[in-house]
Amino acid sequence: MSRKIADLEFARRPERTLKLDLYLPEPPGKPAPVLIWIYGGGWLSGSKDPCHTEYMTASGFAAASIEYRYSQEAIFPAAVEDCHAAVCWLRSHAAEFGLDGRRIGLFGPSAGGHLTALLGTSGHYRNWSGFDGPPDCGAVQAVVDVSGPTLLTRYADRSLQQKYPDLSGVITRFLGGPVEQRLAQARDASPATYVHPGCPPFLILHGRQDEIVPIEEAALLHEALLACGVDSTFLPVTDAGHGIIKPWVPPLVLDFFQRTLRP
Repeated sequence: MSRKIADLEFARRPERTLKLDLYLPEPPGKPAPVLIWIYGGGWLSGSKDPCHTEYMTASGFAAASIEYRYSQEAIFPAAVEDCHAAVCWLRSHAAEFGLDGRRIGLFGPSAGGHLTALLGTSGHYRNWSGFDGPPDCGAVQAVVDVSGPTLLTRYADRSLQQKYPDLSGVITRFLGGPVEQRLAQARDASPATYVHPGCPPFLILHGRQDEIVPIEEAALLHEALLACGVDSTFLPVTDAGHGIIKPWVPPLVLDFFQRTLRP
């Protein structure tokens, strides 16, 4: 059972007001760790409904599903600014909603996986949104990245552009131009850029048959995290393509968050 509080405004942008849905465990108890769902859609589509972390409220977590601006509205860093603002807003309103602002996890697929990983690696020391709070208000304590791209500079390579045209196309829209012309932005937008020993634990899932985002993206991030001594688990899934819809994924994700976010 959960109690839904819909359409909480967390940021106002020139393009539109951004909202989130919050799901609270019932009956309420001690402050609940928060699991934020960031949906995918190539940074140009998607919806906060449904929330794919809502099922975890049965285990005492709170869940949130957030909006962010699409690349046709505002190019990078707009989307990560919005996700950062949502994390900071939830942390600053933790007491109001019975949340544990010290324990926040992220879960997202595809473009949502990219945004979760980017916040996970950079949130401790980069205030993307300029949120009026502690410098590390966007820091999170656990990340689940499913099928997310992690090193966008790779797509300046013509051979990769030809092999993965869909990904190359949405990255071009996300950055506001071809990668080879926007290399600095591509580096800034890459989760792998910010890997450091203080990164939170990661669970990375990626299908071996993924024809949209190559599985090498997951391996690159995982190896970089391990090299810094970060707790990272990488599960390549043999019989899966882009996005992994398997019955064992929800309990696996719940187990990961139980391990990393419980006191």
